Amino acid sequence: NTTCSVTTSRTPSFLMIRRPPRSTHCISSAASDVYKRQEEDDGQTFHEDAPIENGHFLTVKTSVLLIWLLAITHSFTSQMLADTLTVINLHLLVGYPALNSVYRFKRFFKYLKSAFIKHHYCSFCLSDVGMDQKVCPNESCRKNLTDSKEYFLELPLSSQLNALFAREDFRVGLKHRSHRVKKKENNIEDVYDCENYKTQFGMKSALNENNESHLSFIFNTDGIPIFKSSKTSIWPIFLMINELPFGMRKCRQNMLMCGLWFGKKKPEMNMFCNFFHQNLLTLQHGITIQPKGMDNSFKVHGYLYSVSCDIPARSLLMNMNQHNGESCCPKCLQTGKNLRTQTGGNVRIFPFHEDDSTGPKRDVNGMINDAKTSSAFGGHTRGIKGPSFLMFCPKFDPIQNVAIDIMHLLFLGLLRMMMKLWFNVSHSFQPFSLYRFLDIIDNRLIHVKPSHFITRMPRSIADSFKFWKAAEYRSWFFYYSVPCIADFMHPRYLYHYCALLEGIYLLNQSSISEDDVVKSERLLNYFVFMFPCLYGERYMTINMHSLLHLPDMVRKIGPLWSTSCFPFESANGDLLKLFHGTQFVDIQIINAVYVFQMLPSLSNITTGSPRANHLIDLLLRKKHSKHSAFYLCGKGYEKHISNDEIEMILKESGLPGCRFKFHSRAKIRGIMYHSLDYTRTQCRN
Repeated sequence: NTTCSVTTSRTPSFLMIRRPPRSTHCISSAASDVYKRQEEDDGQTFHEDAPIENGHFLTVKTSVLLIWLLAITHSFTSQMLADTLTVINLHLLVGYPALNSVYRFKRFFKYLKSAFIKHHYCSFCLSDVGMDQKVCPNESCRKNLTDSKEYFLELPLSSQLNALFAREDFRVGLKHRSHRVKKKENNIEDVYDCENYKTQFGMKSALNENNESHLSFIFNTDGIPIFKSSKTSIWPIFLMINELPFGMRKCRQNMLMCGLWFGKKKPEMNMFCNFFHQNLLTLQHGITIQPKGMDNSFKVHGYLYSVSCDIPARSLLMNMNQHNGESCCPKCLQTGKNLRTQTGGNVRIFPFHEDDSTGPKRDVNGMINDAKTSSAFGGHTRGIKGPSFLMFCPKFDPIQNVAIDIMHLLFLGLLRMMMKLWFNVSHSFQPFSLYRFLDIIDNRLIHVKPSHFITRMPRSIADSFKFWKAAEYRSWFFYYSVPCIADFMHPRYLYHYCALLEGIYLLNQSSISEDDVVKSERLLNYFVFMFPCLYGERYMTINMHSLLHLPDMVRKIGPLWSTSCFPFESANGDLLKLFHGTQFVDIQIINAVYVFQMLPSLSNITTGSPRANHLIDLLLRKKHSKHSAFYLCGKGYEKHISNDEIEMILKESGLPGCRFKFHSRAKIRGIMYHSLDYTRTQCRN
C-alpha cells in the first residue's frame, strides 16, 4: 500500500497512515453577485426583486425561496415539485421563467450547490487514485479501475462556517457559555464545567468583542442503510458545536456535515477521516471567514472535543477490537473472558472486579505503544489493532474524550435486554419474569397520558416491543417502568432495577453535583455486582461493564445528555429524506444539506414581509425559546366569569381593572400546559 507519515507533535516515527486520496473539486458554481442575477426567457427579462404581480408584496426571489423551502421541508419528489410549479404559475397573470420547469427553478438557486470535493481510491488496496486513472498506481495491486474505483465526498468546513456566521441567531447563540446563569456554581451543567473542557479551552470565549471565535466539536459517524434490497449504506460525518445552547446545537441546520461515504463496505476510517484531520490542524491555528453581506470578518479556531458513536463505529474509529473481542473496552485494560452459552455460541463477558472495577486504566502513551506493536507484528495488542487518526488530533485525548453513548449503551442495549428477560415467554419460569402479568402491565402502559415534552405516545409491550425506538425506551425507563411493574416485581429485583434508574438519572440531570456523581458510582457498582447473581453471568457484556465508566466520563467530558447520539440519529433520519431515486445519492444528499444550511441565512436577506417571514419560520421549524417565560397558544376568547372571580384576579394581579381574554393552552419554559376547557387533548396530560 502507498503510505506516508502524518507529522504531528504526538506522532511516533513508526506510525504510518495512508495519505489522503487526490481530490477533485466538483460543482463550484457560485455566481459573482447572486442578488443582481436575472433570468431570461423568450426575450423577457425578470428581475429578482420585482414583484410577482403588480402591487403584490412578494418578490420573485422571495416566492422562489418559499417554494424551495416547502419542497425541502416536505421531501417533494421531482414530479411533485414540477406539478406544484405548474399550478402556481397558472395562478399568475404573467408567469416568470423560474416556474416554467424544475430545471429553470433549480438554476435560479444554482449558486447554492456545494463546492464538494471527491476523493477517489482503489477499492482493492485503498490507495488514492486520480480521477482519470484507469489502473491502480500501487505496484502491489495494479488492478483495473474500471469497476473498482470508488470515491467519498468532503464538504469543506469553511463554506459551512461562512453560512452559519452570516446568521445573527447563530452569533448570539455562541455567547451562551459566557451569558448563562448556573443553578449552582460548582455543579456540572454542561460540557463547559468538566475537567477536560477547562483544561483544553480554559476561559477562551466562543465569540469575543474582537470577532475571534473558539469552537469545540462533538464528532459522530454511523452507517445508514438506504435501500431495503441492497447492502449499500451511507456514513456521514457530523460535527455538533458545543458553544451553542443545547436546543440550538442539536438542530440539523446548526450542525456541520464534513464528509460522506457511500458504498457497500464499511469505510476505512483512517483514510476516510484523513481530510478531517487535516482540517482540524488548519482550524487549530484559525481561519478567517467573511460572511456574505457583512463588513466584519471572523477568526475561527476549532478543536475536536469528543467522539460519540455506537460501539461498531467507535471501534472502527479507534482501530480496536469490536465488542466481542479481547480488551475491547476503550477506557480500561480488562480483557474479559469468553463464555460458552447453552445454545453452543460464544459471548465475551466482563466479570465484576471488586478490587478495581474500572481498572487498570488505559493511557495515551500506552495506546500509542500498543499501536506500534500491532503495526510491527500484526494482530492486536491489548485490543489496539493499529494507529488511529484520533491519536494525532490537536488537544484531543483518544481515551478520556471518547464518549460512551447512553442511547446505544442503555436504551437500545441493556434496557432492551432486560425487557426481553422480563417479558419473553422463554424466560417465564425464571424468578425475574413478569410474563404472566404482561396483559396488566400493557393495560397500564397504554393508558398513560404523557406530557407534551414526550414526543412519542406509549405503545404496547406485547405487540410493539421489538419495534420501539430509542426515545420510547427512554420514556419507559425514566417515567413509565416503575409505576407499571412495581406491584408485580419481587422487591429484590425491583430495588436492583431502581439502583440503575437512580444512578443514570443522577448523571443525566441538568445540574450535577460531585455528591451526585459519587452516589451514582456506588449505585451502578451495586447494579453490576448483583446482576450475575440475579440474572446470570451470560449477560455481563461490554455494555454492562461500560456502566461502571459513566460517572468518571461525566466528570471528564459532560452530562450524559450532552454527549448522547440522539441529535445525530435524528440528523441521520433526515438525510434519508433528501434524495430521490438511486442515481448519485451521495451528491444529492450533499447538495441538499448545503442548501438547507444556507436557506436560514438567505431568508434573513431576501424577505421583507412579516407574512412571508412567519411562513419561513414555520417551514424551518423555528420554535419559541424554551427559556421564554410565557407564551399563549391559539386564539383568545371571552367568556362570562363571576364577580368573585373578577375581584380575585384583580387582587392577585394588582391591576385597577381590565378586560379578560382566555386561552386554553400556554407554553411555560417550553412545556405545554392546557386547561380543563381544552377538550381536544385526550391522550396527553
